[in-house]
Amino acid sequence: MKILNVCDIMNPLYGGSVVRSFQISQHMIDAGYDVDLLTTSWNIDYKYISKITGGEKYILDVFGKTNSNNPKIIPKGLFKWIRQNIEKYDVIHVSRNWSLLASIVALMARNKGIPYIYSPMGFIGSNNKSKLIKSLYRNFFTIPDIKNASSCIAVSKEEELDINSIIGNSKKTTLIPNGIILSDFDYQNNKLFRSEYKLDQRNIILFIGRMEPIKGINLLIDAYSNLDSIHDDWCLVLIGTNTEFKKSMIKKTNELKMNNNIFFLDPLFADKKSAAYHAAEVIAIPSVKDAMTIIAPEAACCKKPILYTNSCDFPDLAENGGGLEIDPSVNAIQKGLEKITHPHFNRKEMGLKGYNYVVKNFKWTELIKRYVLIFQSSIKEI
Repeated sequence: MKILNVCDIMNPLYGGSVVRSFQISQHMIDAGYDVDLLTTSWNIDYKYISKITGGEKYILDVFGKTNSNNPKIIPKGLFKWIRQNIEKYDVIHVSRNWSLLASIVALMARNKGIPYIYSPMGFIGSNNKSKLIKSLYRNFFTIPDIKNASSCIAVSKEEELDINSIIGNSKKTTLIPNGIILSDFDYQNNKLFRSEYKLDQRNIILFIGRMEPIKGINLLIDAYSNLDSIHDDWCLVLIGTNTEFKKSMIKKTNELKMNNNIFFLDPLFADKKSAAYHAAEVIAIPSVKDAMTIIAPEAACCKKPILYTNSCDFPDLAENGGGLEIDPSVNAIQKGLEKITHPHFNRKEMGLKGYNYVVKNFKWTELIKRYVLIFQSSIKEI
């Protein structure tokens, strides 16, 4: 079985969909399958992509690019590449909604009679109808991509419902959550982490993610700032991408006179990211909207208690005792912080329960077996 994995962005700065595509490729290769990757040069991290140990990496030039988190990437030379290569694949996995690369490959696969699996890795429901361009894209690309796919893979229950609202066939959709690799989070060095980023010995409330309004950082800053009683014992560390929103949040922090309590760091990866998780006492995920946040299972790997909003579409974590789920509002986050930072709150027990739940359900070595079954089934249906 020869597989093509399609993802238009390969840079971990752009979130969980990129990391998921990377891990699908690598774990399929590790399982003994022949997997190639098709992507673009848009802000590509060549060091990152080189870590996929096997298969061909096809990188197309682009034009029409922007610097937003949902860039308008128009691949160059795609039709030529398709004419020369597409028929050598038994099955194609296309990733990321709002991706011209994925949609065009899906269309050409249909024309050639090659089965493809569709993973939107993002919201496709009515919340995207507010903007004209997204509405047009949804009607002309997303809906046909879903309807003509051999199978669809959803990352969360909400995404599964969105897909099924289009096709009306739940048997065609499989929910496979974001996975984790335990060894990625072995490294810890609390002393070095605090020294390198000039942090004192207060307990750390940690946020990791994109610095965009949808991630709710402004809510978290307000909630923490309102809790005068914890500032002597707890600081807030925000790790994320360098965006205009991040600049506005730094300005907000200064205006609140919180710059000695709230610290902003650039994105961290590999051992440095692992060290950040381990140095923290609480992980906060204040998202206004999220599709099964990858941060929660990563934090759980480090046995950390997690305060997260019910907009993250990950209720199972709280139901299994691994997190505290709250509404995406300043008041609710403030009350959640007050509870989880209380001296008598058993954070160690919550962290251990989250770890046990994630290890049992989210290891990539197990999740990839489900991908294999879906890919094999799509080929047999031809």
